[in-house]
This record gives sequence, structure tokens and C-alpha cells, in this order.
Amino acid sequence: MLDVRLPIGALFFILGIMIAGWGYSTKPMGAIPTSFGQLPINFDIIWGILMTLFGLAMFSLAKLDEATSMEQALAEEKARAAAALGSAGAAVSGDEKPES
Repeated sequence: MLDVRLPIGALFFILGIMIAGWGYSTKPMGAIPTSFGQLPINFDIIWGILMTLFGLAMFSLAKLDEATSMEQALAEEKARAAAALGSAGAAVSGDEKPES
């Protein structure tokens, strides 16, 4: 089943890289007034980095959930194999008492 976090993570990651790249290639358009004068700041870089980090978080959460479900399936398969081996081993080894 497709986890919605995968396409959302990819979307935010790609857009974040594009916006941060745009911010690095252009001059700052906003300014923050301080006591020392105007502080030029490029909001595209900040938001691009934040979007990239959010995209990475979504993608990693989806992959973590996928890995957890695979581990659970493997544990269930091992339990079934151990149960089948245990019941087959008891019948073969003669642990059952013969009827008198």
C-alpha cells in the first residue's frame, strides 16, 4: 500500500531544494529593522531549508514505518516456522507416549 508520506516528502524535498537554490541565486528582498539599521535577510533560503527538512522527515518516517512492518512480518514468519518445526519434531522424535 502506498504511504502518503512518501509523495509528500518527495514534493517538499524537491520544492525546498528549488526554493533554497532560488534564494541563494538572488539578492535578499526583505529586511528586518534592528538597532544597527536594516538587516537584509533572504526568506527563500530559510523556507527552502525548512521545507527540505520537512520533506526528509516525512520520507524517513515512511521508510521507518516500512522497516518496522517488515520486521514484524519476519518475526511472525519465524514464529510460524518454529511452531511448525516444533510440532513436526515432536512427532518424529517419538516423545509421544504409546497407548497401553
